[in-house]
Amino acid sequence: MELNNISLKDLFSVYNSISSDAILVSDKNGSIVNINNSLLNMFEYSENELLGEKIEILLPDSFKKSHIAHRDKAIKATNLERKMGNDDKSLKGRKKDGTLFHIDISLKSFVHKGDKYMLCGIRNINYLKNLNEKYINAKNIAEDFLASMSHEMRTPLTAIICQIELLKQTEEIKIIKHNSEHLYNLLNNILDLASLNAGMSHIRESDFNINNSLKEISNMLKSQEKSKNIKMLNDYDKQIGIITTDNQKFKQIILNLLNNAVKYTPDNGIITIHSKMISTTNSKIRFKVDIIDNGPGISLKNQEKLFHDFERLDNEDVTKVEGTGIGLVIVKKFCKLLNAEITLKSKLGEGSTFSILFNLKRTFRIRRNSIDRNRRLSDHRISCNIFEKNSLKILLAEDTPILQKLVKQIIIKCGFTNIDVVSNGKEAVDYCKNNDVDVIFMDWQMPVMQGNEACKEIRSLTLKKQPKIIFLTGNAFDSYQKEAQEVGGDAFYTKPIKPRDITESINLFFNIEKHRDSIASSSTDDSKLSPKIKLFPEDNTLTLDDISFEKDKKKKKRYRIKNFKSFFRKLKL
Repeated sequence: MELNNISLKDLFSVYNSISSDAILVSDKNGSIVNINNSLLNMFEYSENELLGEKIEILLPDSFKKSHIAHRDKAIKATNLERKMGNDDKSLKGRKKDGTLFHIDISLKSFVHKGDKYMLCGIRNINYLKNLNEKYINAKNIAEDFLASMSHEMRTPLTAIICQIELLKQTEEIKIIKHNSEHLYNLLNNILDLASLNAGMSHIRESDFNINNSLKEISNMLKSQEKSKNIKMLNDYDKQIGIITTDNQKFKQIILNLLNNAVKYTPDNGIITIHSKMISTTNSKIRFKVDIIDNGPGISLKNQEKLFHDFERLDNEDVTKVEGTGIGLVIVKKFCKLLNAEITLKSKLGEGSTFSILFNLKRTFRIRRNSIDRNRRLSDHRISCNIFEKNSLKILLAEDTPILQKLVKQIIIKCGFTNIDVVSNGKEAVDYCKNNDVDVIFMDWQMPVMQGNEACKEIRSLTLKKQPKIIFLTGNAFDSYQKEAQEVGGDAFYTKPIKPRDITESINLFFNIEKHRDSIASSSTDDSKLSPKIKLFPEDNTLTLDDISFEKDKKKKKRYRIKNFKSFFRKLKL
């Protein structure tokens, strides 16, 4: 930029009039030739103390020497321009008394009457750093509080639900069971919403078959469908196949929508789950999932407040149904996290259609030649008649006495009678040093040593065989799931635990160990698991990072291996 028809002083006055930041102009030698009052106030110098000095006078001593080279390089550059907002955390200014503070800068070179100059804007961002630190501290406090509340509220509820599981299922017990599960779901929704609002919910991607997941979710609601004689229709597009996203959140979205559909659909009604491919490339996939019911429908007025926190609809038929009005809020927030859009079409008296449009990564998988392609994971699951349940050694690490008793009884009820109990993580570590253990059900929050610390200790031990470690905890937040995986956990359950959870986890893990060679890519497909469990598998999935598509002269699609090392490691050849 060349400016010759205006004096340098007048030019500086123009810049100074349009900016509230500290401003200085330096010549080609790095000497300060002009400054404004904002800069004098920021660095606490007088004008005479700065004019003619090198600009390094405003920098920390540790940065002065290296800055000379940066400055010379910048002055030689053609039309140099640097805008603020580069988020360079290393930039600091130095006041006259030696005080350091965080700054952001803008730079613009210009030529005036044949000489090159540098215009520099400086902004004190110390307050932003302080605000960020306060935000992080507040977020940590909120996370700790929610985790503590989650644990404290789920622990007594777990004791109630576990006791109900052990009782004879009379009509009276079924009423208690229904209401306790409703309370549990309500608690989950409140904690999920609090976690989302606090910014503590994150994406944990895995590869899974979408249609398998949809079938599993549909099966979870069988008893509710049966009680109302509702017909559930499935219309799945087989083209969609394997997708990559957060399976837990995907399931929660569909489950919340289906729960609503079942609640509001009248007896003898019909609900349809429909999936359809929209478009696909080698790496991306767009598809839609529709949940269609023939319930009472939703008026336009009510549709406007449907996704607002704690809003319930005014329709008389709707207010008879129990609920809090936060299930759909969670759905919308989860959709945003998964890069999905949710829409609603509804008319009073004609039912509703909730549609979710997903834009996701696509995963390509290869099966080994030795595999019987018609076999499924469920065909290989270990059942009571394949192995002796008493041969499995199980350890329960739980600090609450009542839960020790109840969870142990549930495990025994499942047929696993060879079980010992310890009260904290330290005892679990000591037990593993002196005993062979197949499975550890590990609580998280325990005295002396917490479950995550105990898991890490056990993984560092030299043992004859490492046990499967399954966390049973009231802390359902993503940060805890992530840490559970990092310390070596194999799975993560949120309390309360039921007999199905015990058999599902044990059968699944020992199925993987004993039949790994006869199962195609099953280790990362956790679509058959209940939404409460998160399985932490090996990453043996072949993705498009390993394989690319190409066409030959006959325009037939072929596959080319891009990364041989990764390819063969994942195939374990």
